[in-house]
Amino acid sequence: MTYPGREDPLFSAVKQMVIETNSSSIVRIQRKFLIGHERAAAMVAALVDDGITVQNALDRHFMQRRNISDVPIESQQPLHIKVLGIGGCGINMINYMLAKGTQGIEFVALSSDEKELARCKADQRLQLSTTQAMPTGNAIVTTPEEDCARIKTAMAGADMVFVVAGMGGNTGTSVAPIAAQIARNLGIQTIAVVSMPFAYEGNRMRRAPLGIKDLFAQTDALVIIPLEAQVNKYDMFVSEVFEATNLLMHFAVVGIAKSLSEASLVSLDIADLRTLIAGIVTVGTGEATGPDRGKVACEQAIASIASTVDFANSSSILVNVAASSSLKLREIAEIIESVELIAKDAVIVAAAAYDDAMKNSLRVTMYCTGPTSPFDVMAASHYRTITLAPQFHL
Repeated sequence: MTYPGREDPLFSAVKQMVIETNSSSIVRIQRKFLIGHERAAAMVAALVDDGITVQNALDRHFMQRRNISDVPIESQQPLHIKVLGIGGCGINMINYMLAKGTQGIEFVALSSDEKELARCKADQRLQLSTTQAMPTGNAIVTTPEEDCARIKTAMAGADMVFVVAGMGGNTGTSVAPIAAQIARNLGIQTIAVVSMPFAYEGNRMRRAPLGIKDLFAQTDALVIIPLEAQVNKYDMFVSEVFEATNLLMHFAVVGIAKSLSEASLVSLDIADLRTLIAGIVTVGTGEATGPDRGKVACEQAIASIASTVDFANSSSILVNVAASSSLKLREIAEIIESVELIAKDAVIVAAAAYDDAMKNSLRVTMYCTGPTSPFDVMAASHYRTITLAPQFHL
């Protein structure tokens, strides 16, 4: 087989970098040389022919799906996905996901508060250094340099990392961007899932945009769950607000993880997914039963974000459909047609998955590519709920 990547003018430099770093990550090559995914993959295919192993499961999946290489790339293995829960919010999210029975993901908790770590059920628990007095107990209090080294060690071997935190506090706001930067430097696909504070939380609300700005610069994709939007949208009890926020964050992480690691009814190509989850995306959801459940659920999803999304200027929309085995092709077609009516110029991609727990219900989750800067969101009259392509119970 002829490998076009070998003729690429950057091939020698790429090969040298792969040898020196012992990493053939396509994403890392893209970032280092500022080139596209296909071009980087073509050069990796040529390197495979030279005997270099593709370690990253995302890269193996992509190359096998696209038949870029006819050389055995190593047997297909499950993706190694890690969730880094940082600070109080991140630890709460880890405990919530574990309580939901989430499997196939490794959890790492990071906090400067020993008591927070003690109540966390994560696989790894790392106590971070702090400038404030705190009980030492049996935990090892580290310096910032040691923190970075331990975070790097905790992420070793991951194909994808989710950085989960709350913005506006001390630990999450300051550590999440650093953790994301470490992951990206390792060539790991890095997605941040964060919550924004309530409007009445003055100091937190002032600090949050600074953390968002730093985090946005260090991630492949950013998921923002604003607590204030939950209050504006629903007449909820406080406990219900946090439950709704936890559920959105849970789907943001688990949905992507499952869409990449398990077969679905209508699946996404890795390259498509990487494009769709680059930057910031706004989410809308709807669920319905009955003979027109697809159209009704789609209308609900559209209405839920109509006040904050300019569908006419959306560049791409991912539509996820979840239902039991009663799902009909006609329903998927009706949903896509409804989206096309309001977003005629957008690239519309559909994904669907069976979930027998849905029984007679059908859920539509819509992800619209929105602003390219988080400050477009901050400037809005109220925060947008931003998340990424969940697949439900794939």
